Amino acid sequence: MSEPKQSKKTKKVPKKITVQKPEILVLGHRGNSGYLPENSIKAFKSCIDLPGVAGAEIDVQMTRDGEVIVYHDEDLTRFGGPKAKIPTTSWPEIKKIDIGTYYGTEYTGTTIPLLDDLMGLLPQENPDFLLNIELKISPVLKGENLKTFVNRLYTQVDSWIDPNKILFSSFNWDCLDMLRHFSQEMRLGVLTDQPDERGWISKVKQLNAEFLIVPMSKVDQEFVSLVKEELEAGIIAYTEFDYKLKDEELEMASQLIKLDIRGLIVNYPQDVHRLLE
Repeated sequence: MSEPKQSKKTKKVPKKITVQKPEILVLGHRGNSGYLPENSIKAFKSCIDLPGVAGAEIDVQMTRDGEVIVYHDEDLTRFGGPKAKIPTTSWPEIKKIDIGTYYGTEYTGTTIPLLDDLMGLLPQENPDFLLNIELKISPVLKGENLKTFVNRLYTQVDSWIDPNKILFSSFNWDCLDMLRHFSQEMRLGVLTDQPDERGWISKVKQLNAEFLIVPMSKVDQEFVSLVKEELEAGIIAYTEFDYKLKDEELEMASQLIKLDIRGLIVNYPQDVHRLLE
């Protein structure tokens, strides 16, 4: 009688584990500034209303009389105002400036908002909306005035929302040091336009910053590999293009979304989001 045949054992094939790439956050640069006046209420609100847009980046400064405004430039000359630096100009002078006509007559009458004007628009039903507040520090803002600005900004944000839901960033790392003093959980982004110099590595580590924020043109696979080797922070790339250069911005964004980055700050956030789809 022959021996019964042994059933062949099926060789187990290990399951392929796919590591999902984190979603790339698309933030509007100075709001939806490709279509609307930068840092305006309309540009900010548009980011809230656009599907797929994760948040908005805005710039803040302090006026001579202590108001925190949403504005980028050191002075008002681009919009026909005085050459005086923002920290030496009063809020009554600033709020008279029309920033809309620069973008087209249909926007005539658009003015510079206070930070509180924008904070009041934050969507309560969308806690994931990310507001990136960049502190713009004029050379004339020093010493106690600088401390006053940072303290006033933090206090204002805290009166509206948990500051941990805000991403604070600045090229002025002293400000980030001051903000970290307020909270160890605060979300911080170290801004640098010189990522070929290594000082940012120690600063990101010291602050335990969540993000390193650099120009789009500085980001390539070599840089991404360097950051991943040195840091746990994610990379956010910000646009260097004028709002009139839409095609150029989209072309560069289409290349960057192939890399392992965490976010893009762009003039055309919804158009860039469509590239991700």
